[in-house]
Amino acid sequence: MLVSKGIAFPVLVADPAKVARVASEHGCFLHGIDIIDPVECANRPELLRAFMDVRPGRIASVDEARQRCASPLVAAGMLLHMNDVDAVVAGSTSSTSDVLRAALATIPLAAGVSTLSSYFLMILGDKVMAYADCAVVPEPDVAQLCDIAYSTCVNVRRVAELEPRAAFLSFSTKGSADSASVQRVREAARTFCERYPEIPADGELQADAALVPAVAERKAPHSALRGDANVLVFPNLDAGNIGYKLTERLAGAVALGPIVQGLSKPYCDLSRGCSADDIVHVSCIAILMA
Repeated sequence: MLVSKGIAFPVLVADPAKVARVASEHGCFLHGIDIIDPVECANRPELLRAFMDVRPGRIASVDEARQRCASPLVAAGMLLHMNDVDAVVAGSTSSTSDVLRAALATIPLAAGVSTLSSYFLMILGDKVMAYADCAVVPEPDVAQLCDIAYSTCVNVRRVAELEPRAAFLSFSTKGSADSASVQRVREAARTFCERYPEIPADGELQADAALVPAVAERKAPHSALRGDANVLVFPNLDAGNIGYKLTERLAGAVALGPIVQGLSKPYCDLSRGCSADDIVHVSCIAILMA
């Protein structure tokens, strides 16, 4: 699909014999698709040197580096690290934990970011929004919430071509309630606004004050968002995961993700239950992130 639509030049990192067998079984053509054997990849001296440089003090020998790089996930990450490819999409046959470990082992975090997180693109008719974090950080602290918001805003610009407007969500709006969670969200919003004054943002806000102008006028009349947020930053993984699934199932939104973010180059995860269409969609997003 990626080849026939002219979207990308796919590179499959896998055993070539297995790829050929699966392609034959499903009647798929391989013209225009590069296939790289991770074992051969792991024998490239420059790749092994680069991997040992990325993991200073953590790799005991060249043999250990070769063994690690023979994994398709690590080999793909090193190809990305060395600019042989522009993005990586993995996970259709691997767990999320394995994908994230390989990503962190090969790709440094983005400049100014210390948190690996994720976002969903939520498509409701002609409206596109981003929800974060819904899949990676269970209980983000103030710094992590700030990182999650910034990474999501960067990707909203790159992928959806929207100017981000970030709402830090809570069960409280501007002091209507108080708790440790509310204080954490409030502090994260304050820190974000100080650090990135060019991005409209506010918090703590209840969801209606973040999304409905009339409600925002009553609850948060001085908010920079005025009820028009397109990036929703959830206080924890419970709220984020529940929120995106409710939007998907009750409002009929198309949920694209979770898309891994926070790395200096896109290394994206898939569900092991993904469809071919899911792989294509995430590949398109990864390309835009690159």
